[in-house]
Amino acid sequence: MIDGTRGPAADPHGESRRGGGRIVVLSVGLALLLLVLVLAVLAVPTLQEYRRAEATGVERVGLAAAGYAERVASLLERADHLAVAAARLSAFRAEDEGFTVLRDSLTRDVRWTPALDGYVTVTADGKILDQFLKGRADMRAFSGPAVVSRNRDHWSGPVVRVARPMGRQAWFLALERGEWTQNGEFTGAGVAFLSLESALREAVVGRLFENALIRLQDQGGVLLFESRSAEGDAGQLWLSPQRHKAVLDLYSNDAVSAVQTGWSDGLFLASQRVPGLPLVVSVQIPEAVFMAGAERSLLTVMGVAAGAAVMTLLILTVILRDRVIQRRAEGRLREAEERLRFALFAGGLSLWELWFDSGRMEIADRVIGSLGYRRSAWPPRLRTVLRRIHPEDRRVLRGLWQQLRGGDLSRCSLDIRIRTAAGGWVWNRADGRIADRRPDGVPLRMIGVLHDVSAEKGREETLTYAATHDPLLGLLNRQVFDDACRAACGPDTRFGMIVFDIDHFKRVNDGFGHAAGDQVLKTVVARVRGALRLEENGQLFRIGGEEFVLLLPGVCAVAAAAVADRLRRAVGGQPMTAGPAALTVTASFGVCGSDQISAVTVGDLFGPADAALYAAKDGGRNQVVLHRPVVPEPQASGG
Repeated sequence: MIDGTRGPAADPHGESRRGGGRIVVLSVGLALLLLVLVLAVLAVPTLQEYRRAEATGVERVGLAAAGYAERVASLLERADHLAVAAARLSAFRAEDEGFTVLRDSLTRDVRWTPALDGYVTVTADGKILDQFLKGRADMRAFSGPAVVSRNRDHWSGPVVRVARPMGRQAWFLALERGEWTQNGEFTGAGVAFLSLESALREAVVGRLFENALIRLQDQGGVLLFESRSAEGDAGQLWLSPQRHKAVLDLYSNDAVSAVQTGWSDGLFLASQRVPGLPLVVSVQIPEAVFMAGAERSLLTVMGVAAGAAVMTLLILTVILRDRVIQRRAEGRLREAEERLRFALFAGGLSLWELWFDSGRMEIADRVIGSLGYRRSAWPPRLRTVLRRIHPEDRRVLRGLWQQLRGGDLSRCSLDIRIRTAAGGWVWNRADGRIADRRPDGVPLRMIGVLHDVSAEKGREETLTYAATHDPLLGLLNRQVFDDACRAACGPDTRFGMIVFDIDHFKRVNDGFGHAAGDQVLKTVVARVRGALRLEENGQLFRIGGEEFVLLLPGVCAVAAAAVADRLRRAVGGQPMTAGPAALTVTASFGVCGSDQISAVTVGDLFGPADAALYAAKDGGRNQVVLHRPVVPEPQASGG
């Protein structure tokens, strides 16, 4: 907006901009100084953390190798016991009780030891006597005759072989043991299968370092088992066995029976011999397992320092620009409010706002003024509004209020009548929706608009009146009469129906013209209305050109006939003007009451009443004929 009180040279923001530039320069210098101080303070602890992480990695990888070697040695010992027991089965026959007892013991040991995958007992001729496998070991890698022929004379200790099932990433050690009788007769052999992957999972290194690489070799360097890297295709990260041994040799010249540890190529390395067996365990763990914390600390320190400098700069800049931005925002807000007020004014809408907890309700001054009230006479309370709403609309509004408070509705639209200061009623359409709720869903505030729809309601009433009333006489038309005929009628709901028309009305039209005929119709209707009493509460219908129906609720046939005779006298009692002439016009009446016939609906009365009307015309006109029910004649009894 333009402020006309200031000249073109006035610049209220110039000094702020110059001061803001100096503040920015100062904030940048302070931020850089703060960054340097933070890095200096945190550099020493970060380097110390690096050294501790390196020492921890070397120590842990040695412990991991020792733990896995001890676990393999323990499991190999159990597997050796299992192989000895399995070989002992060959000394029994299958039907012997000792065979059953020993086999049950073997099966139980395999079931309860996860790393043991089964056993096989082979007879002296190479046939399989008994076997129990968990399903992971593949017997295609085992040949009974080959075991016997290869090892029959060479079982001075446990024979260890490696079997790898085809198509699987699982390795097994097979321990073979022979069995002889006391007289030296060879009876057979037993083979126990040990899962090296299970041994890895049960060992400490397998549980703590999921991405560790484990190798098992004999002393000749032959690879017996190798676990897979958890990093999938990043296998090039791991060192070859030869490179692994060369790195450790640089760190230590000890014998391989001792634990060798080292750190190279981004890996912590360790090797140890399995106690009591010619096997060597090698472990490789990525340095990230131990060094990630130190690296994260360094990155965190650098990020905090940089963030502190940036945030200092941003905060000072924001503070400097805040006043300018605020003033611009306030200007835009004022413009938006002006546009909103104009849009509401142009659309004939007025805002209202309601607070559920306090019952406070604010309504625009425009609505209060249009109703003829002063602002001081309209307190901002909901009960003030309710007192000025039509009782019928108030009941509907209270029901909507309960639904809104209960959460069944979130918006509403209702046409209500509001009393003006002069005592009249003005139709308004209230549209609203819930704007705020508590965490439990209970509404707190509602906003909406009011729109004066009196003109719309007037058009609706005009259309409704035109659809239900005769345009000439203002009486209810034939469509409304047909609807009324559908109403139920019975002993508890009496109705009397009077059907009448004007005698010789065609002569009036033919002799004096339709304008005179219309005047006669208006005069007849006016005299009928004047003759009706207020308590009779009758409904008068025009169902044809000069034919009318008067429906009297709660009236019997005799009372309806008395009303009809009063109407007859009122119509023909005095001459009436029809154009230039004065005519004496009469009418004929037919009457029927629900107490005369077994009527189910009001429409059942029309036929008898219409028949009575024709009887009145046939009897000379200008009279009332009451329907007379036909009474069946009694039948003579036979004698």
